Parts: sequence; structure tokens; C-alpha cells
Amino acid sequence: MGDGHRRAVIVDLATGAQLVRVLNVIAGVGGIAPIVGPLLGAVILQLSHWRVSFWVVAAVGLTMTVAVLVAVPESLPPERRHGGGLRTFLVAGRQVLGHRSYVGYLLVAGSAMGALLAYVATSAFVLQSMNGLSPIAYSIDFAANAAGMTLAALLAARLAGRVPTRKVILVGQVAALAAA
Repeated sequence: MGDGHRRAVIVDLATGAQLVRVLNVIAGVGGIAPIVGPLLGAVILQLSHWRVSFWVVAAVGLTMTVAVLVAVPESLPPERRHGGGLRTFLVAGRQVLGHRSYVGYLLVAGSAMGALLAYVATSAFVLQSMNGLSPIAYSIDFAANAAGMTLAALLAARLAGRVPTRKVILVGQVAALAAA
């Protein structure tokens, strides 16, 4: 199930601290892919041709698509659904962007995702070409970083409802900045 679809189902079914908890648990479980992916990719490269890794990703994607189509029903109640259209989209977008706290959270999440994507895009070059890590060593380093993010997401899930969300985000962002 794609990350956006997964979040949409959760937002349809949970609110408040439960929503924060479930989103963090899902993020923690989603952290398994960046841990296993590079390690599996390194093993595939050791045992076969590089094209096999793309076939594996295609097979996993197809399997996930079929699983969602078969097992995940529509979670939004009929009374909350709308017909869509550009006008509806623009009105809803204006309402959402009018909430200052939402825009703040959006900027924090967007910045964090930007930093993560910058790491993913450049880490192989920096760590392998500049620092001389082997593909296996790089995979282990990448997996260690992903494990740290997974553990942080699971910790945030445990703190949901016990510690204010803003405080958890602040500590998380300071820790991420210090790690960077």
C-alpha cells in the first residue's frame, strides 16, 4: 500500500493522540524497507545481475497493489465523501492553508523530508566515492540510519498522548539537526 493511501486510511479512522500514535507506528514499520532494501540489493548484486533488483522491486510493487485492491476497503464514510473537481480542491486547499498550525507542521515535515531525500540522493556518492566505503559497508551504514529513524518513530508513538506533540516534534527536529 502506498504511503499516501496508508495515511489516508488512518486519518479516516483515527483522531487525536491515537492518530499520532498510529501514524508513528506505521512510520516505524515503514522503516523496515530502507533497512532491508539496501542489504537485499547488495545480496542480489553479489548473486546475480543488477537488473534482477528491478525485477524484485516490480514484483513487490505488483504484489502490494493486488493486496490493496483485494484487502483494503474504502475507509471514508459516504457522508464525508465529495465529488471532487478543481473548484472543490481549491476551496479545500484555501481552508487548509488558512490554518497556521497546519502550515507550520507542513513546513517542518517538508523540511525533514527534503533533508532525508538529500541524504538518500547524496550519501552513496559521499560515503562510497569520497570516503571509500564498499557497497556492503554503505548498505550497513544506510540500514543503521534507517533503524535509528524507525526507533525514533516508534518512540514518538509511545509518547503520543503522554507528551505534547509539539514537544516531541521539537526534540525530534533538534536531534535530527544535531545528527546532520
